Formats: sequence, structure tokens, C-alpha cells
Amino acid sequence: MANRYFNSTAYPFIIGDRKPSYTFSIYNYTGSPANLSSYPSLIVRARFREQGATASLAVITCTAVNAAVGQYRIDTWPTTVAAASEGIHELEIEVDFLGDGTI
Repeated sequence: MANRYFNSTAYPFIIGDRKPSYTFSIYNYTGSPANLSSYPSLIVRARFREQGATASLAVITCTAVNAAVGQYRIDTWPTTVAAASEGIHELEIEVDFLGDGTI
């Protein structure tokens, strides 16, 4: 089962920065940080696409920083992100519990 979460916080990429990392937090329906530490099979992915598009330019597997407070990070950006056209893009965060349950 996968849930999708959205965050409207802007994150500017700096031209020439080849290894930017991006840390984000996932919140539950009450607005509190989601404790995801009890889901050993959990996978968090970020779908990168042009704003308003439905097709993803890249699907990025994220790394847990602190799953107990829903903190995850993108450490490595695929080359398709660097090759994306100039403009506004968005990340859709997908949490895949692999049958472990839901928040």
C-alpha cells in the first residue's frame, strides 16, 4: 500500500551544484511528524516532474534520516533531474508500506 504526501515548500536548485541534498519531513493526518520507525519494509520515494505534469521525470528512493519523526532525505539526484528543462518542478512523496500498515 502506498500513500502520497505533498509539501508546498519551495526548494531552489543552485546552478552548478552537482550534489544537493534535500531533507524533508512527513506528517500524519493530525499534522504531527509521522513515526515510521515501526515499518521495517517501508520505502519512501520522491517523484520528480514538471509542475502540473502527470509523468515523472525521475523516481528517487529516499534515505531515512530519522524515521521516528518522519525525516527523509534525497542524497543523489538522477541525471534526468539535471537534464530537466528550466522552470518549476515538483516532488510527490510516496510512502510504500509494503503491506505493513498505514499511518
